[in-house]
Amino acid sequence: MPGNVRVCSPLETVQCIFPVSDDFVNKHIRCSCPTACFSETYEPAISSTFWPSEFLSNAYLPTLNLTTDYARRNFLEIRIFFEEMSFSEIRQVPAYEKSSLMSDIGGFMGLLCGMSLTTIFEFFDLLFCNFIVGWKKRPVAP
Repeated sequence: MPGNVRVCSPLETVQCIFPVSDDFVNKHIRCSCPTACFSETYEPAISSTFWPSEFLSNAYLPTLNLTTDYARRNFLEIRIFFEEMSFSEIRQVPAYEKSSLMSDIGGFMGLLCGMSLTTIFEFFDLLFCNFIVGWKKRPVAP
């Protein structure tokens, strides 16, 4: 094993690892472990047929002085391959990053400050306009 990790003996595996693993799978042990950074999973698919085929039995077994029954009981052909030549990549990213939060807060505060300044200027404009209109309508003394 890489590093300084000790390999458990078969007895330790049966007495310690299997019971704890079963408890973890059955949700008796709570763990706040982070999601694994990398994992590989392979889905097995099994298919089988008689080997050797009739063609191979007739072509090669007589030259080797073997019967089809003997070959089927004692020989095996295994083919291992990937069923799909593709992979899935799943990334965990924060839904809302700190920089986005600060940016949104700053934008919202700017919007509110801008609206309040606009309101203040409109209020002074209203007072000024009313003062001008009131000044013009003021009766002139004879």
